[in-house]
Formats: sequence, C-alpha cells, structure tokens
Amino acid sequence: VQARVGSSRFPGKVLQKIGKHSIIEIIIKRLKRAKYIDEIIVATPKNKTESKLVSFLKKKGTKVFCGSEKNVLNRYFQVAKKYSGNYIVRVTGDCPFVDYQLLDKMIIKILTNKYDYVSNINPPTFPDGLDLEVFTFKKLKEASKKAKEQFQKEHVTPYIIKNSVKKFNFKLKKNLSKIRLTLDEKVDLNVLKNVYREMNKSIFFKNKDLIRLINNKKNIFRDNMAIKRNIGSKMSTGQKLWRRAIGLIPGGNMLLS
Repeated sequence: VQARVGSSRFPGKVLQKIGKHSIIEIIIKRLKRAKYIDEIIVATPKNKTESKLVSFLKKKGTKVFCGSEKNVLNRYFQVAKKYSGNYIVRVTGDCPFVDYQLLDKMIIKILTNKYDYVSNINPPTFPDGLDLEVFTFKKLKEASKKAKEQFQKEHVTPYIIKNSVKKFNFKLKKNLSKIRLTLDEKVDLNVLKNVYREMNKSIFFKNKDLIRLINNKKNIFRDNMAIKRNIGSKMSTGQKLWRRAIGLIPGGNMLLS
C-alpha cells in the first residue's frame, strides 16, 4: 500500500477518519479479509514529513517500508525484494473501500493463467477508488531497471502495462468509472462518509452492496463527480496547491491572500 501524509491537495488525508477508523486503517482491515495475500506492507516516502504516519502504523502493528519519495516504482521494487514477493498487489492509500473479494479473484487469475499483469483499470469500469493491480516480481524488476520517464517512476505501473504481453482486465457490465470513492480532496471525504452511513456504519460491506447503493441512491455520489478521474497525475504541484487553496480561501489564492 503506497501512502503518505504529504499530499499537496489534501495533507494528512490517510489519517482522516471515517467513523472510528482512519483511512489507512480501513484499507488494511479490508485487505486482511483477502484470502490469498501473505504480507501487507505500507510503503511510505523516507522523509521527516512521514514520521507521524510511520509512528502511527507501527503502533498499530503494521509493517512499514520507507523508500524513495519521487521514484515510487523503486520503492515498490525495494519492498518486494525485501519481502521476497513473487507477486505484488498495488493499492494506493486514498482508496479506503478496496474490494478484498475482487482482489482474491485477481490473484487466482494471475496465478492460474500465468499473466504478467492483472487489473481493473485498463480500461476502468469500476468506481474510482476501487483500483487494484497485481503483477509479477519479474515485471516489477524489469520496470525498475528499464523505466526512464519520470511519469513511469512516479506512477509505478505504466511501464509494466505497456510491456506486458500477458495481461487481463476485470470489468463491470455497467460502466461506473465516473463514481468517485477515492480521497483526493475534502469533498471526497464527505462522499465516503455518506457511503459509510448508508452501509450501517460498517467498513466491511461487499462490492455487490456498494453497486446496489450506486444504482439506487445516485444523489449521495454527486458532490465530487465533477472531479475528473486521475486528474492528479496530470497536474503540477502548483495546480494541486491551487485546488487545495480553493477550499481555504475564497477565489483560490487571490492577490494578497
């Protein structure tokens, strides 16, 4: 799980709470329900800013690895090498409602069919925030050596996706990719809390219950639908800070504000 508190648009977002649990705790608790994973490691940047997150996770008994801040691809490679992982699951720290049942299906798929890469994002049909990727250590090692572009290093899997011959994508019959269940901005947190309340304040609801909720109560998902999927990967630091400023200062960051 890649996670950090030093987010430009929403600092400290992984430690925000839904009910009694922080975002990062919910991710870990849901992942623990997956049947076919051996280790859960939170991979954070190695800097002073992340000390609060690292301390919090260690107190909870969660394994933590601190690595490169900008080269997240290398961070993943170093984690996988340290823990001798043959297959790696990539989860991001802004996806609290990660689907552990779908993850089990993905792991079975990559093991039985000897795929290099399995996901549900190429193209996406699941709500943003249910993103999952599973890939081989062999491909991760190759990517860490051959990926040259900063975008490939920062976003981990672009090289793997482009250079995998055997890959598979899970998809829904109905495209729900415009629904946002990820946490990039404060408005996202409101939507996530709405879902939590609708699920009787349980963090262990199933994907089928979530899809039923989306189909029956679309109004609770409207507040953040104007935010484009993966817009953060296309934004500069300045643009991200301006997005953050909108929530704090009328007009964003007006002259002399």
